[in-house]
Amino acid sequence: MAKYLKDLNVDCEKIFSGPTPRALQTSEILQKRLNVPIERIHSLTEFYLGILEDRSRREGLVLSPDEYEAWEKNLLDFNPPLGESALEAAERFYETVELISQNCQCRDVIIVSHGIVIKLFLATVLKKSLEIGEKKIDVPWTTHGTISVFTYNNQQFKFREVIENKFPDSKEVADFG
Repeated sequence: MAKYLKDLNVDCEKIFSGPTPRALQTSEILQKRLNVPIERIHSLTEFYLGILEDRSRREGLVLSPDEYEAWEKNLLDFNPPLGESALEAAERFYETVELISQNCQCRDVIIVSHGIVIKLFLATVLKKSLEIGEKKIDVPWTTHGTISVFTYNNQQFKFREVIENKFPDSKEVADFG
């Protein structure tokens, strides 16, 4: 994907990255090819699941069965104990991307983050309901290394496309584990 972005002559001043090791590793791969700095932004992190964080589905069902049911059936009702709701995560991520887009002085913006908040962002931009489970939200799905392309004009995002990662098992990705 880094080579693809370079071949497109991406014009960016920096890479905006979530703070997790996985997002930063991806940002470092891009940085090597694009020769721009990385700015770590905490609000680009993944959905915070509170007491469900880093637990298996089975453990989560024991600790908080109602929240897991909401995750699968209606994200608007999903609010894990000591975590953030799906709506809070969607708003946090959207507002951060909007601020970056408004203040960036270059043509292109690169943001590296995680699947679920990106999916929530896509749902917000495409005006899709969160009154269904996470897996049922009808948006172009992104996998590791895909690029979601948007335009931002007149304080509005417009979805253009998702560019799939054709090389998910590249040596650089494998080297990071």
